Amino acid sequence: LMEKKNEINKAIGDKRQEGQSMRSELNKMKKSIGYTSEQEIDDRIAAIDFKLVTDTLSLKEEKDLLKEISELKKNRPKVSQVHKMDATLSQMDFSGSFKEQIQQINEEMTLFREGKKKVQEKMTELMEGRKSQLGDLPDIMWERDAIGKQ
Repeated sequence: LMEKKNEINKAIGDKRQEGQSMRSELNKMKKSIGYTSEQEIDDRIAAIDFKLVTDTLSLKEEKDLLKEISELKKNRPKVSQVHKMDATLSQMDFSGSFKEQIQQINEEMTLFREGKKKVQEKMTELMEGRKSQLGDLPDIMWERDAIGKQ
């Protein structure tokens, strides 16, 4: 039972570790994207397009804006992926079923400990009964051994 309990505890630890790594990966993705919704990305692309059409820009500025548009278009699918990961993480149960199993094992261990205690009490009772039956015999045997050694 203790081995099973240790295995379950190890599995809980592994699940927690997995959850933490997923959470950190999600946070990295959120930081790298910089936008929280596809609508924000579309708005930014529209603003850049408007700026390209209406403003007079140097070639370098225009290239930078076009590069930003391509980055935004690359990041658009990542936003929905981040939302899916976030939903998956929030729904994950890291230790629910394991806790029930541990509770069941603890109950069984309690029953076994109570049984062991009863057996020990019975053993003590029997040992006391045996001592009373023997009476002075251990003292006599000790004296016999002491005389034998001399």
